Amino acid sequence: MRHSYFSTVDWQDVYDKKLVPPFQPQVSSETDTRYFDEEFTAQTITITPPEKYDEDGMDAADNERRPHFPQFSYSASGRE
Repeated sequence: MRHSYFSTVDWQDVYDKKLVPPFQPQVSSETDTRYFDEEFTAQTITITPPEKYDEDGMDAADNERRPHFPQFSYSASGRE
């Protein structure tokens, strides 16, 4: 990371997991949502099974062979 915001970050320490995070949530279980806003946790959940074929007619197994973001392209400009 060459941006000046990250100039003081020791990336080797990040990689080695030597840094102490500035905040560590205290969770009591996998379903502990105390740090999530009630606006989201109060919403009703609707679970729907995936369709066997999606909108372009590809079988679900074909999903691994296509780009994850078909309308997105990226070109590195070299600018910071």
